Amino acid sequence: METWFVFSGLGSQWDGMGRDLLVFEAFREAFEKSVDVLEPFGVDLKKYIADSTTFNTSNILFHTVCIISIEIALVDLLSSIDIAPKQIFGHSVGEFACAYADGCYNAKETLLTVVELIRACVDSNLPPGAMASVGLHWDDKEMPWKDTIPVCHNAIDNMTVAGSHASIKELVGNLKGAGIFAREIKSQGFAIHSDLMKPAEAQMMENILGLNLPTKTRSSKWISTSQSSDEIKVFSGRYFVNNIISPVLFHPVVQRIPSHAVVIEIAPQGLFQTILKRSLHETCVSISLTDRNQKSAPFFLRSVGKLFVSGLQPKINKLYPELKFPIRSATLPLSSIIQWNHNDTWKVAEDGFSGATNLVEINLTTLAQRFYSGYKINDQILFPASGFLVLVWRVLAEKVGTSLDYPITFENIVFNRVCFTSTQNITKLVCNIHASGYFEVRENDKSVVTGSVRFEEPEMFDIEAPFSEYSKRFTQVEVYERFKKAGYEFSGSFKSLLEVEVGNHSAITIWEGNCVKLLDSLIQLEIFSNLSNHALVPARIDKVTIDLECLRNQVDEGTPTEMPIYRDKNLKVVSCTGIEFRGVHLLPIKCFGDVQDNGKNCMTNFTTQSLSSFLVGFNKQLAARNIIKCHFAVDPDILELANNFILTDLGIDDPSKIGAEFSGVISGQKVMGLATFHATTAQLISVVHWRIPDNWSLRDAATVPTAYVTAYYALIVRGNVKHKENILIQYGDEAVGEAAIAIALGMKCTVFTTIRSEKNKPILLNRFPALDPAKILSSKHCHNLEKLIQKVTKGKGVNVVLNSSSGNPMRVSVRCVAEYGRYLQLMDGGIKNATDFRSDKKTILEATIGLSLFLRSVTFHGICKDIMMSTKEEEFNIVHSKLQEGIGLGIVKPLSIKHFEDAQLKEANWLQPRPSDLQKFVLEME
Repeated sequence: METWFVFSGLGSQWDGMGRDLLVFEAFREAFEKSVDVLEPFGVDLKKYIADSTTFNTSNILFHTVCIISIEIALVDLLSSIDIAPKQIFGHSVGEFACAYADGCYNAKETLLTVVELIRACVDSNLPPGAMASVGLHWDDKEMPWKDTIPVCHNAIDNMTVAGSHASIKELVGNLKGAGIFAREIKSQGFAIHSDLMKPAEAQMMENILGLNLPTKTRSSKWISTSQSSDEIKVFSGRYFVNNIISPVLFHPVVQRIPSHAVVIEIAPQGLFQTILKRSLHETCVSISLTDRNQKSAPFFLRSVGKLFVSGLQPKINKLYPELKFPIRSATLPLSSIIQWNHNDTWKVAEDGFSGATNLVEINLTTLAQRFYSGYKINDQILFPASGFLVLVWRVLAEKVGTSLDYPITFENIVFNRVCFTSTQNITKLVCNIHASGYFEVRENDKSVVTGSVRFEEPEMFDIEAPFSEYSKRFTQVEVYERFKKAGYEFSGSFKSLLEVEVGNHSAITIWEGNCVKLLDSLIQLEIFSNLSNHALVPARIDKVTIDLECLRNQVDEGTPTEMPIYRDKNLKVVSCTGIEFRGVHLLPIKCFGDVQDNGKNCMTNFTTQSLSSFLVGFNKQLAARNIIKCHFAVDPDILELANNFILTDLGIDDPSKIGAEFSGVISGQKVMGLATFHATTAQLISVVHWRIPDNWSLRDAATVPTAYVTAYYALIVRGNVKHKENILIQYGDEAVGEAAIAIALGMKCTVFTTIRSEKNKPILLNRFPALDPAKILSSKHCHNLEKLIQKVTKGKGVNVVLNSSSGNPMRVSVRCVAEYGRYLQLMDGGIKNATDFRSDKKTILEATIGLSLFLRSVTFHGICKDIMMSTKEEEFNIVHSKLQEGIGLGIVKPLSIKHFEDAQLKEANWLQPRPSDLQKFVLEME
């Protein structure tokens, strides 16, 4: 672990800077020495930091010497607690402090150098100048900004420009009007580091030579930001003259900071924290010692604590006067004033048992819990989302010793998996609630639901009863008939909606004292308003507020009471008296029914003989144990199951509903396509088929549709990829990634890609000779990819990113996309099977992206592979024609496969392909 010091320059000054740090002896002594050095020059440091009137002066000398004096004192303060750097560098005049930290100059020599150089600038009567920080790329520095010069390379997308006051003001106004970050810097009328400073060069040299300071040699730990080569180690006053008139190469030095480094910003104000945290490797820690918005002494002590947590060993005892022993006998002990805080009551574990409040058993044979058996989807009993909320509610109420009448709020509720239960088994749920309010419900040591909960006064929207002239009313029978078509089999207490008005977004339920039932009624209204051919379940809920006392004040206790429910689709709120759901996010349980209503048919169905052979492509797990023989409306010889479709066991899911990509023969013409079909009477969405070349086997053709349709849709329709653009494709050794590489290379694009396994690199290069081997990197070393992209594109980044993962690859991808670029995030839609989410689905849903991405005018596209069949007709027509064109041009080629005969069914049945396997696994059956 390396420790780096970075010293900031002009712009870090503020009223009262360093004042509170005088309580530390090492800081105070160093600052007093600076006061003595500067006093002969008419600079009163003490008055300057104490008097806001003095601070507001435009005298650049006062500002600069105060910044450097505080940085010198901070270096001494860190040194007093044994914190020393391995490397140091400075931004702008921050390099003066580097001379002190490196040992080239002492404090007096450093401050005298500052005074003489700044006085030379003031005495030279330079034309008034100004500076500004702007969100532009350093590589754009040749752009003809009127009378402005790029002078500081701060980050990939940030630099400082200098020029006349009028030109800087005009530039800042223009950039802000274009939505680009721009902010003027307090440079006290000087355009430092620009050609406007060169008229003062001779006077600066004369003043420096008058100090008669010896020539020194910089140590290897000082990395210069004012000269491009580290080989020049000779140090003299000339170095600082060059610093004043030369650009600041800050970002190239930041790029040299290794991973796991601790970077300490030494300045009156942490000026570069945002830039550092964005530019450094994710394993690095950036710590500022000061913050103008907080008390300096406590903030410094917290920063010292962060240094310790980061792995350093600060000697904090040296911050305080040495304790001399023996202490006086009259000194009172502290033990008498230390007491336990008994405000909260906590359960005490007995004999290793987790406690009755934490373990909840769901037994559907008991009278109290029998009603849960009425919540069924696809002929299986699910424990409802409302049941989890009430479970956590009751555990918390018992834990804090309050009743359910007290208002409660849930936030950020995430349902990680579906929980099945049955009348034959007892389901055991463990609910843990932390002091912070974070809760987790687990089943069989697997997380089911997470979120936060707290008792607090409710904050609810005042939802008015909606009205629409085009409202349609559904009776209870009609409501649950529609539910049944989608796979729901509600009965008993869960047939809770008496009627629903679709246009008015309202419903009527009945309150009978069952909180689970009432909460589920609100969720059912949200589901009914989004009903499709697939059963939907809550995947995430932003906020739930419950005020049971408010509810009970509106009803007659013990008497069933009709309760209106309202839904506001704009506010994303479903509510009734005393209860409000905000942001209910639904996802489908994955099963495939008949062709959807919006399917496009243009091909006549012909009933033919049964399949002669059947190919099944395997994903990460092979769910099928019994392969079902099928009949199709056409006579395909080969069928391959798509990358995210599942053929399930009889009795586990609905075996009559399957979705697939296929190939076959129609009227003597080989075709391939995508289908949603019934296992015995397959109804193809026949618009989704393509002619294939004669030299393709049907077995090979079955591997093409899903991968290439997804890739064409992402790159062409959503990404609008142009010829010869730069593109990053994460996981190029997966099906969609391989297809995307083929399309991108066909458009003469420069392709960067990652692979899960190094063994796939020669396979990709053999398949795509146009790929540059240097641009194929392991997904485990994303930071190397980022450096490569920034180097090749000269800091601009790639025009398009196609990513299918979350975590570190996603964060790196976000940083790699160029200004005005397009970010394409692929993900599976819904729940992979009826029990749990795909492993990366949750993390993608919970991943966050900073606003900096959008401030660069980058467009973000979420692309759900499961909704390809329901995209707009004009968009799918583009995909259809592009894929057919790609086949004709030789861009589209079959993916690699591993073939199994039906005699090898047992081997294939238990085979579990890894993500790093480049081949598709195909099973052929007679």
